[in-house]
Amino acid sequence: MRLIVHIGTEKTGSTTLQAFLNDNREQLAKDGFALFQPECDATQLVRNNRHFVAMFQKDNRNDDYFRHHQLDGDEALNQFRQQVTAEFDQFLRDLPSDIHSVVLSSEHFHSRLQSAEEVQDFADFMKARFDDFRIIGYFREQSALCRSAYSTAVKSGEKRAFSDYQKMCRPQNHYYNYLRMFRFWRKAFGPKALRTRLFDKESLRNKDICRDFLGFRFLNNRLDLNRYNFDQPAYNLSLGPTGLQLILLINRLLDVQKIGPKRRHIRREMVLKIANMRGLNNGQVSLKDASAIYDSFNAQNMDFGKVFLREEKNPFSRPDA
Repeated sequence: MRLIVHIGTEKTGSTTLQAFLNDNREQLAKDGFALFQPECDATQLVRNNRHFVAMFQKDNRNDDYFRHHQLDGDEALNQFRQQVTAEFDQFLRDLPSDIHSVVLSSEHFHSRLQSAEEVQDFADFMKARFDDFRIIGYFREQSALCRSAYSTAVKSGEKRAFSDYQKMCRPQNHYYNYLRMFRFWRKAFGPKALRTRLFDKESLRNKDICRDFLGFRFLNNRLDLNRYNFDQPAYNLSLGPTGLQLILLINRLLDVQKIGPKRRHIRREMVLKIANMRGLNNGQVSLKDASAIYDSFNAQNMDFGKVFLREEKNPFSRPDA
């Protein structure tokens, strides 16, 4: 049986893709593809296989998933791993005979599994259950990733100005180091398992992440795309400069690390209202250092292009400020 793992990266339309997969799970099953979700994450509005990431990540400091599931010690984490494993193995045993592939998706595979050991542990776990693998990664230019990630961070309580936040966007940071990160996956699963895609509208099939995902050759020759519902809302849209400034002010007045549940709820409602006001979120935050960031990653991205795309160039276009 084949395992298909979509690893993000973060800020490349992952939530939209996950919602699409979930909305089309019945048609996917008819075409031989199964989705897994354990009981611990059954209430997720958009299904995300974050549980598998939690099972294998070593560093759980300041992790919202661990806090939400109260995985605050070795005993709780071991019990969590045993429960997810038991549910997954039962899920595999119960699969109909016409299911040939299991699809997992989580952008946190990119951001949370930060060592070769963590990725290898995940691979070893899956190799005991599957005999064929496809690892799919979408990648965007690093300054664009930084801009989008900042918007998400502000929605979650980030208080720093963008000028300070962007200092993390450097080649030494795992989050932005695609070459280092994807090499972990190549070593664990082998180069033939990897599928590398650029996340920009000119590169995506039909300029759409969902159609692009179903356009892979190992998927597309089995699918009648007319049977799928591609009418998906956009998720996690970036804030504009005005929206960012308003929510930053809220974050500095209502520190999410210090306020109680009632104020946290009030803050969340305020953030949602601002995020949904289009007039406040036109344009994007200015990144005067975008070109300098591009240059700082150029050598690394050149190697990324050679190794994973067989291109003798930087695969990403130089950004505007």
